[in-house]
Amino acid sequence: MHAAVRSQGSRTIVRDNRIERLANACLDFTIFALLLIVPLLLGGRHPVAKWIIACITIPGCLGLAVKVLLGRSLRITIWQAMLVLACLCLPLIQLLPVGSDVTHHLAPGIAQRFDLQQPFVAALQVDRQLSLAPKLVDRSFAMLICYIAALLCVVGRIESQRDVERIMAWLGCSALLLAVLAMLQAHYGNGRFLWWYDHPAREPGEVPRGPFQNENHLCSLLALALPSTLYFLLRSPPSKRQSSHSGGGAGRFWQSHHVSIGRLFALVCLIVVVATVYDTPSRGGAAIVMLGTLIWATFLALRVVSLRYFPHHIQRIYGLAAGGLAVLVAAGFWLLLKWLPVLSHWRYKLWAADIQVWRGFPIFGTGLGTHRFAYRAFVDEHYHRTFSTAESSWITLLVESGLTGVLLAAAIVLTVVCLVVKCVGKKHTINQTLILAAISAGVLVSSIHSIADFPWYIPACLIPVLALVAIATQMPHVLERHTQQSLQRRQVQVGLSSGLSLVMSLGLLIGTIWSAVHLAAPARAAVAYDQYRRLVRDTEGPLSSNTEQSAFALLEQTIDLDPHHVLARSKLAVHLLAQMDQPQTDPQATALAAVRQGLELAKLCPMESRAYFVTAVAGGRLGVGLSSQEHLLQQAQRLRPVDGRVSLQLAVRATAAGDVAQSDKHWRAAIDADPRFRKQALSILMMLYTPEQIIERFDPGRDASALLYSLVRNRNDAAQTHVAARHFCLQLLDEAEGETDLLQAKYYFEQALVVAEGTDDPVLKLQALTRFLQRHPGQLSVRLKLVDLLVDQNSEQDALKQLKKCQTAAPRSEQVSRVVMRFERHFRRSVR
Repeated sequence: MHAAVRSQGSRTIVRDNRIERLANACLDFTIFALLLIVPLLLGGRHPVAKWIIACITIPGCLGLAVKVLLGRSLRITIWQAMLVLACLCLPLIQLLPVGSDVTHHLAPGIAQRFDLQQPFVAALQVDRQLSLAPKLVDRSFAMLICYIAALLCVVGRIESQRDVERIMAWLGCSALLLAVLAMLQAHYGNGRFLWWYDHPAREPGEVPRGPFQNENHLCSLLALALPSTLYFLLRSPPSKRQSSHSGGGAGRFWQSHHVSIGRLFALVCLIVVVATVYDTPSRGGAAIVMLGTLIWATFLALRVVSLRYFPHHIQRIYGLAAGGLAVLVAAGFWLLLKWLPVLSHWRYKLWAADIQVWRGFPIFGTGLGTHRFAYRAFVDEHYHRTFSTAESSWITLLVESGLTGVLLAAAIVLTVVCLVVKCVGKKHTINQTLILAAISAGVLVSSIHSIADFPWYIPACLIPVLALVAIATQMPHVLERHTQQSLQRRQVQVGLSSGLSLVMSLGLLIGTIWSAVHLAAPARAAVAYDQYRRLVRDTEGPLSSNTEQSAFALLEQTIDLDPHHVLARSKLAVHLLAQMDQPQTDPQATALAAVRQGLELAKLCPMESRAYFVTAVAGGRLGVGLSSQEHLLQQAQRLRPVDGRVSLQLAVRATAAGDVAQSDKHWRAAIDADPRFRKQALSILMMLYTPEQIIERFDPGRDASALLYSLVRNRNDAAQTHVAARHFCLQLLDEAEGETDLLQAKYYFEQALVVAEGTDDPVLKLQALTRFLQRHPGQLSVRLKLVDLLVDQNSEQDALKQLKKCQTAAPRSEQVSRVVMRFERHFRRSVR
């Protein structure tokens, strides 16, 4: 009987071992696919790629749940579990229905950006939630669940150092694969990403980018993967005792050949990565790779120095080093902010707008995934593209999740640093030191790069960081397992209880399945929307009637597949608005359809200004009162001050109502702020005023003055052309004198001279030449033109003075000699 019981127990153990191996295989598949396959899908940014990520995490969560059911608990501390749960709770708080009193205190920006007394806005109930776009937060929440699942899948898979080495090897393989593809695509590409995907708005070009839309993101991934690759270049071979405990024949073969194979792999990867970074013109990307390598080397150098001179203060030394790095990063960020207006004007404008947004939503932000709509309310210049992020992961977190999100991200990075510092104080081998160095370098370089770029918003760049974070949480267990003390007294870090582990694993499994279902509709809709964007991209000039119908059908198909597609619904509403003026359509029916789309768009994303613009203009065709139209247009302008369509509508209405102050304000915004509708605004103004009146009343800027000069010149009115030319020339001269870039200032001066020479105004020519020479005194050709002009004006003394400067600068120049001869013939005197 006892034999039967033992036989039954042995069969149970064998069955459990088989099930656990199958669960580990599921986890391995998920980790492998996330590290090597996801980067090939445009870095994971495309909606189809996000759906694939959700599907890939399902087997891993299933394997994790099975291991927990077999008695394996999640080896994370309560603090780490609280961080994970806090990250999951943040979007839930943003989606939670709350009263207007709560939003008034936690999100005062809602009352600042929305006219809550206006009936249309009041019906949207924007002050009932902390998020301004719940549907966008909902989808971002689905991706957040997938990221948490990826993190815990790595946590659940790591049981020994060999598991860590396997994940680091996959990360190195990913870097090698992407670097090779980037080089091949740059030199043998066909204009498509990975030779098959025709991106609607970008091309890979001749720069090594691989599947990424920006070479900096490729360099970010290479920078955090390179230290893991270097581990295989420097690791020591296993001891005889470790070799004796290896598995069968395959295990013994790996143990005997792992050093040579690993070093060959690391050497090839190092050469390819260096070649790729060298071939990339991005200085920032190269700096990030060098910074990651420097952090890795510094970590190892500190280990050597501390063991030799301060063996009892290793943790303190690493703690001081981490503090010093934090001070250096803070100082670098301060210098970046100081020089940002010079280094990147638009990034400076964008960050300034983002800080203004954060002040209105300081605690929980505007909602995950809402940056592209939130920042526009505080931008005072037009830019040709929309920023879906703040070009900085940290600032994007600040906008979309407030201080709560930033503190959570900082807490995760600080937890990794503390774990590494804790581990370096324990007894460990050189291989484990190299692992700790790879973790530190990878996480820190990605965190530093995220200050000036947004790699954390690229799934292919964020998932490796999460893998390194998961490895950091398991390193105390790995170290304890390899110490002799652990054989007698296991001091493994305390993990979660079996109940909490089961709840988390099953919750993640359900969450990833929900995410896959939830992200399926956006993935299908993205395919149709890409076709629409390609159709618009490949059409030169205005859309023909057939092309317009095809575009309209693709937008409707996109919305049918995904009713919550904000961009497609916004485009469709604008298309309907344009169709109202076409003779072959029914204006009333088209206006009604446009109003419906505007209402749906406002419900989906109250921050989208087009919703209010379309509803106001189309509502006017349906008999909506002028007061309501005015309120809707003003609300659109609140959310997007730089929008020529809205300014033009408000300007026309203010002019018709006789409101001079408001009329002038909106006309100035229409002709100066937004170049897309500048010509239309100036054409209307020229029907109301003369060019001289337009200049006196609205004082158009350089670009508007150039367009006005072009429009007036086509009318063949000499007097008005002279007025427009003079104003345009003076605008160019003012721009040139205020320009810090000497080349750009010279270009403005040259253009001013061209405009001045096209007029018969000698005073304007003299002013242009004089101001040019004040900024660029070494321009001989310009000074000779000034001499000719002074000769024509019979200004003998001034001409002689300028001519002597020309002779001093170029005494043997033929041009100078010809001007001297002209001067002598005109004034009948010698220059000598």
